[in-house]
Amino acid sequence: MELVETRKLLPRGNRSLDVVLPAWWIKAHYLKKGSRVRVITTPDRIIIEPEGKEVV
Repeated sequence: MELVETRKLLPRGNRSLDVVLPAWWIKAHYLKKGSRVRVITTPDRIIIEPEGKEVV
């Protein structure tokens, strides 16, 4: 099972909480069934976009 590591900021303070979510969970919750995506993680957020789409 492929895992995607994400980092989410806690609502209070500057501490961050590291959370590891399976790729299938991310795809199931953010995209329509059968869609392919590319997941980009940054220190403060997770970017999910359709595969093949370029970021401008």
